[in-house]
Amino acid sequence: MVDVVELKNEINRHGGVSVLAQRCGIAESTLYRRLSGDGSDFTIGEVVRLIGALEFGMKKTTKIFLNKQSQI
Repeated sequence: MVDVVELKNEINRHGGVSVLAQRCGIAESTLYRRLSGDGSDFTIGEVVRLIGALEFGMKKTTKIFLNKQSQI
């Protein structure tokens, strides 16, 4: 599972869903849909684009996308 709460917080810090969707080339409706669940529907490509747009380092990427719950 993705830490969707922390991801949403980061998205809001970077201008919100509309800004990030445009920056990543992901449809805004798709990004909202992905964030409304547990984050497991994100594709690898979407995750890579999000990481780049949000300028995450390894620590933040690991915390959000590879949290302990995702290893169950």
